[in-house]
Parts: sequence; structure tokens; C-alpha cells
Amino acid sequence: MKSAFPIIGLLAVLLFVAMQEGNAGTIHGGVPIYEEESNAEVDVFQQAEQVPASLEYQLEEIREKDGYTIEVYREYEIYRNENGTIVKMIPTDHYNYLRYEK
Repeated sequence: MKSAFPIIGLLAVLLFVAMQEGNAGTIHGGVPIYEEESNAEVDVFQQAEQVPASLEYQLEEIREKDGYTIEVYREYEIYRNENGTIVKMIPTDHYNYLRYEK
């Protein structure tokens, strides 16, 4: 009887795996699955991945506090195309602060 438990457990695991693999090709209702993407979508996606991002700081605001002028710069990921025009700018959470005496 003790040797029957491991065999039953192994059979249960194999049955579970077989059932999961059988359901892998099933399309669930309400979720569209597209087998092919248009070439235009693929080309745009590949171009976006190939363009390296540069990190640049942009001036966000200038404020005055306690006799100092404070400039706040925010870092952006900037993506440019082959012509050098900006395709996408994504702000990051990094800031730089420059403080000047009046």
C-alpha cells in the first residue's frame, strides 16, 4: 500500500500536465488572437527598438527660495530617428537642482 501512493501521485501529475497541454491551443471567448501582424506594425516596432535612447536634462522650472535661485532639471529618455528629429520623449524620475545666490 505504501508503494501505491507514489505511483498514484505520479499518475496524477502526468494527468494534470496532459490536461494543461491539451488546453494550450484553446481560444478563450472574448479574447481575439491574431496569428499574423501587418508588416507596417512590425516595421514600426522594429524601428523603435533599433533607435538608441539618449538621456538629456530639460529645464522644468525656476524658483526662488531663501535668497537663492533654484533651477530644476528633469531627465528624459529621448528617441530620435535617422534625421535627428525627436520621435519620443519619456520623462524619468531623476531630477537635478542648481542653486545660485542672488
